[in-house]
Amino acid sequence: MTEMTTTRVQKLERIFVLEDEIMYAQTCILPSATGHIHTSINWMKHRLEQLKEELELEEKHLQHYVLGNLY
Repeated sequence: MTEMTTTRVQKLERIFVLEDEIMYAQTCILPSATGHIHTSINWMKHRLEQLKEELELEEKHLQHYVLGNLY
């Protein structure tokens, strides 16, 4: 987690931006000399997965907290 992605809303916004950037970057791939774009896409996909995992973990903690306080 970075200072720029501390809240759920910030993480969701970042996810939406990364998904959009990945789609755009994929349209820029050419048959040759675009290895840097492939690298960028792979990095963005990795970051996307990190953010999604963070959200899932937060959701599990929230569910555990809410369910634990119901009983």
